[in-house]
Amino acid sequence: MTGLDLSYDLNDIKRLFGAGDEVWAHCRLEGSRLITEIDYGGKSYSFSDEIEADGEIEFKRFCRRAAKKRLYGVLKENTGELLPWGSLTGIRPVSLFSRTVKEMGYEGAQRYFLDFFDVSPKKLELLKRIEKVQRKYLRDDPKACDLYVGIPFCRGRCTYCSFISAEIEKSGGLVDDYAGCLIKEIEFVKDLIEKNRLAVNSIYVGGGTPSSLPIENLRGILGALKGVKVREFTFEAGRPDSFSEELLQLLKRHGVNRVSVNPQSANDETLKKIGRRHTFSDCVKAYELAKRYGFAVNMDIIAGLPGEGLKDFMRTVDAVISLKPHNVTVHTLCVKSGAILARMDYSHTECASYMLDYAQQALHNRGYNAYYIYRQKNAAGNLENVGYSLKGYECLYNIDNMEDSVSAIACGGGAISKRVYPFGRIERLANPKDIRTYCLKISALLQKKAVFFSG
Repeated sequence: MTGLDLSYDLNDIKRLFGAGDEVWAHCRLEGSRLITEIDYGGKSYSFSDEIEADGEIEFKRFCRRAAKKRLYGVLKENTGELLPWGSLTGIRPVSLFSRTVKEMGYEGAQRYFLDFFDVSPKKLELLKRIEKVQRKYLRDDPKACDLYVGIPFCRGRCTYCSFISAEIEKSGGLVDDYAGCLIKEIEFVKDLIEKNRLAVNSIYVGGGTPSSLPIENLRGILGALKGVKVREFTFEAGRPDSFSEELLQLLKRHGVNRVSVNPQSANDETLKKIGRRHTFSDCVKAYELAKRYGFAVNMDIIAGLPGEGLKDFMRTVDAVISLKPHNVTVHTLCVKSGAILARMDYSHTECASYMLDYAQQALHNRGYNAYYIYRQKNAAGNLENVGYSLKGYECLYNIDNMEDSVSAIACGGGAISKRVYPFGRIERLANPKDIRTYCLKISALLQKKAVFFSG
């Protein structure tokens, strides 16, 4: 515990305010105290915090939180900016809130989020609502797991996308090899599940856009999953330009009970700008087709898309709600370095917070409850992504994944397996992101996976 480098954590806070090199911040240890020194706006600050922690993990956690809190306080004081999540930068705020409730009690946790992290009352209320919904789904079972199947192919690249995926039209030579290796991994994983007597909660086929694969490849992949008994089987169909009756019939035969239809916007001009090859009318047709086959349907929308103001986003929210999908996920646009938008000098909309407020109220008024949340760096307004559901249609995979509540066995290029141990320890194992590398190393990675999930 002698070494201490909190530069990454301090840079997270700088990024929230766009401070960059304008601020200098450094932390050091003096006995049982953490000293945080900050220079900003021609002023120097020094803070001393008594370290209250048992063990190395708690020690590091305390230092990170205290340093971020101190820098956040200085920047808040000097800029006058009030950030909705305060100094809280983690991806999974509900998970942190739940742990804090166990440590401090419900009232103590609320005070800690308001006073220490400076989370706004509005965001705290959102966390409380989600935590309440999740209680009946989260369980402490070391044998429980989820199965993820990744298909990193798309029909085209959206300008905001930073995922590692290949355009299907340019990757014909890779598709059959990839599908064959993926089937091999799935079959191996099925044996692994049986040998370790694991209980699979859900299967999630994601991407990319899984429905972009030729139907014969999908038939083989879904066939490999046969025999895995689950309560929930989700297929991320996504873009309506890859929907067909043949696809939905195939999914139905193989036990899929949830699909996604992702419009992102109800404004056709916006869809053109972001590289989508469909109209909102196409989304409506795809949704109606999926509903006719009896699938639970999720629809994704994004706040802060290029050229959209509050009224544009309100139109999208209202149009999607009128269809009455079972789930609606409201994303805040996040422009990462790998996205096309990052090279187009794009700046976030200033009204993203109003967009999320409108969506939350409109969905709540129509019977939807917020049930999971996650945050990303570089999101417009330092805001969040929230999944809403009609009662009883919450996606188990989303809850498990965001709250790190059970292990996840992940198959496919770039897929990351996760093993959740008692007392909160988590280990991860990543497959190669590059499709060719994944195929070349399939035998070696299967052996790694066997060791990872053994015992």
